[in-house]
Amino acid sequence: MQINIHAPFKVNDGLKALITEKLEKLNTFYGRILKADVHLRLKVSTVLNGKTVEISLHLPGKDAFAKDTEDTFEKAVAAVAAKLEKQLKKRKDILAQKH
Repeated sequence: MQINIHAPFKVNDGLKALITEKLEKLNTFYGRILKADVHLRLKVSTVLNGKTVEISLHLPGKDAFAKDTEDTFEKAVAAVAAKLEKQLKKRKDILAQKH
């Protein structure tokens, strides 16, 4: 899977490793992920020092997308990965029922 990280700042190696680890884990739930686009943003929001993570997974057919804002990027990445995991499991179940 190709992972593209987009951010208006330099992303440190620890955060890159965390993002890669979480996205590679998603392959165990749905092995047909072609590409992942990760957008990291610093946002003024209801969350103090809001850090927003948006991940779009390019899949055959319809893409999967999730977004979350937390006080750290690590928390936001974990929350988005959990949302995507749920979407991928649901998609896999739907495909299994059709066959």
